[in-house]
Amino acid sequence: YLSNAGDISEKFECVILCGSILTTNFDWGDFIDRGIVGRVLNTISEEDEWVRYIPDGGIRFLAKDDLFGAAGKSGFVKEHPQLCQIRSALLTHNNVFREDVVTAQWLPYLEASKGALEQKAFQLLLERLKSET
Repeated sequence: YLSNAGDISEKFECVILCGSILTTNFDWGDFIDRGIVGRVLNTISEEDEWVRYIPDGGIRFLAKDDLFGAAGKSGFVKEHPQLCQIRSALLTHNNVFREDVVTAQWLPYLEASKGALEQKAFQLLLERLKSET
């Protein structure tokens, strides 16, 4: 959706991923730098039994799109200051919604992300004004 919606795309203050089957090469920086997404938190579950099947784990018919991959098991390789990745060898696909993960990681991240899009819009405006003078 974010890749193809263009100017009609919704804007997201914060995206939290768990069990993500996006490709590890997905470039969140493009969406962050354009002010479409404020911040991204990827919860990496190294033992995720389902993510390992996408796309190289033997179920190829589930992963025909280039966007599919194992970011939920391996993480994203393209870094960005507004992309945070937390890793756990304890989490699996079925237990990632643990109360301690939600309360200690996700809720504080959501709270800290408030205003991220406004900050980016202000930064983009300043950059535009500087380039015009």
